[in-house]
Amino acid sequence: MRDSLPALKNLQRTNGELSDFQASSNRQDSAWTLGNATLRDSVDYSSPETQPGGKAGSTPPSQRSWRAYMVLLSGFLMMMNCWGLILSFGAFLGLYDKHLLRQTPDLALGLIGGTQAFLVLALSPIIGRLLDAQHHYWVGSIGFLLTFVGYFGLSFTSKDAGVGEACVSTYGSQNAAQWFPDQMFVAIGITSTGVSVGGLVYPLAVKYLVGRFSFPVGVRIFSGIVGATAFIAAVSGSPSPNVKKRSLGPVSKASTWIDKQAFKSVAYNWYCASIFVLFLGYYALPFYMTLWAANKRLGIEEDIQGGNGELPGNGGFRSFWFLSIMNACGLFGRIGSGYIATKLSSPLLTTALSSLAAGIVCLIWWALTISTPSAIAFCAIYGILGGSIMGLPASCVASIIPAASATYLGQWTGMMFAIGAVPALVGPMIAGALLRKWGENSVGFWTGGTLVVAGICQAMAWWVLRREQERERWVEKRLERSEVA
Repeated sequence: MRDSLPALKNLQRTNGELSDFQASSNRQDSAWTLGNATLRDSVDYSSPETQPGGKAGSTPPSQRSWRAYMVLLSGFLMMMNCWGLILSFGAFLGLYDKHLLRQTPDLALGLIGGTQAFLVLALSPIIGRLLDAQHHYWVGSIGFLLTFVGYFGLSFTSKDAGVGEACVSTYGSQNAAQWFPDQMFVAIGITSTGVSVGGLVYPLAVKYLVGRFSFPVGVRIFSGIVGATAFIAAVSGSPSPNVKKRSLGPVSKASTWIDKQAFKSVAYNWYCASIFVLFLGYYALPFYMTLWAANKRLGIEEDIQGGNGELPGNGGFRSFWFLSIMNACGLFGRIGSGYIATKLSSPLLTTALSSLAAGIVCLIWWALTISTPSAIAFCAIYGILGGSIMGLPASCVASIIPAASATYLGQWTGMMFAIGAVPALVGPMIAGALLRKWGENSVGFWTGGTLVVAGICQAMAWWVLRREQERERWVEKRLERSEVA
């Protein structure tokens, strides 16, 4: 039996199975696998910096350090000033369609919101790699400055900003995962609630400020609110002392920004494929939700600069509120998904079920909605399911990445988001073209179809990860039995 031990090891290496103790000894020279180790296993809880009085111990830092909770606040505000602002584009779209860009085709209007999401996602690998090198303060400060300047400049034009938001898109979730390894999925879920809060508060702020003053003045005040919250986020965040710093390396080399080892993981590839499909359709629905509600006479179309529209017989419910309801309900989906993922120990399974359910809801309910109560119920259900989907991407990557690659978490997360950049750009444009040719129902079919396909890819990622982990456990047991024999 002892003679079979080298053969088993060679077989394990040939099949690309790398156990945790092999990965920790030599990451670069060994073949790829998905081990049983998780990000939590890679964190050094014995660090004196995480313990009271500088003494080493075994208690996770998330139970003791006040800095960890400041990081949660920072992550919450950063997500609010990133995806929360992107979800608020529907409020600006109404202004563009009715006043500022009345002669602009729907395809081009969709491009404005798509460009914002594209910049956030396309720059994510660079931001993620800088975070792995623990340049948190520089990333947060630049993000604060560019976000404020971008929205202040919006008052002089009609094009949205996105570069500053890119600096904080990966920051919040990645930092929370490293500060709260023992409650990683819940921590990421809490930070992601900033998206729902921003998606609720910011459209209301735009509606009030632009209606009370004017577009230029209202947007300048709005930029001050965004800048203030972004500043608090920048000064509250800090890198976790438990995660080793990974030096940046030569910036001119592609290997500095792209980790090819990630794409040797089949589960990671399946999940990246789901992100590609997901961003083709997910944001198209909230972008056009207000127009959908107004055109189907589900509520009173409210003209921010010209008073209320006149659509009698709808109980006075404003079409503007449908987007707010969706974003508000997303808060429960983001928190709940983190809790469920922790209980199931599988964010991949949680997000797959949510995507499939959201896709079915869109395919069936969107087109059949003919009354205001039905539309409100649809927005609430879609908001909960959508919050669950969009609250877990960082958790899914953290569940896939092995302990030996824990310092690559920001880079892997950034690469995953970058794959969704082009779909996020062209998705709203496609939805706009469908809207113009076939009407509002086509947007729901487009979003629903992409969500179902994304859910299937996520389910495949979960299945592959589970199978590889089971295979790894089997190999380890065989090795242990061989050593005993």
